[in-house]
Amino acid sequence: MRKVEILMWKCTECGHENPDNVGVCEECDHSRDPSTLVGMQINHWVLERQLGEGGMAVVFLARHKMLNSPVAVKLLRADLTHKREVIERFRTEALAASQLNHENVIQVLDFGHQKGIGFYMVLEFLKG
Repeated sequence: MRKVEILMWKCTECGHENPDNVGVCEECDHSRDPSTLVGMQINHWVLERQLGEGGMAVVFLARHKMLNSPVAVKLLRADLTHKREVIERFRTEALAASQLNHENVIQVLDFGHQKGIGFYMVLEFLKG
């Protein structure tokens, strides 16, 4: 018999222990600290470090697991994932940006949803 260890994170708001693959506390809906997402995998990309955070999303530097290519992964803030109008705005942003093809516009490489993480957008990464 193999022992399986389940990774957990502790909510800074209420102290509840949550499974590692969940971005919002199951007890009080408080968002997980984005810095604790470093090392997690979203689709083919592993989050390496947080680059920035805004009112709607958190952006991470990530690398493709097999190709080792750098990308920026924009995650919809966990506390907004239950707001339909915010999800639609995030999706519309991804769709609109994916239609653009210009040297001064960052390319959208992927868009999706992952259980426990929420909605994400994968973008071309530019240093600077």
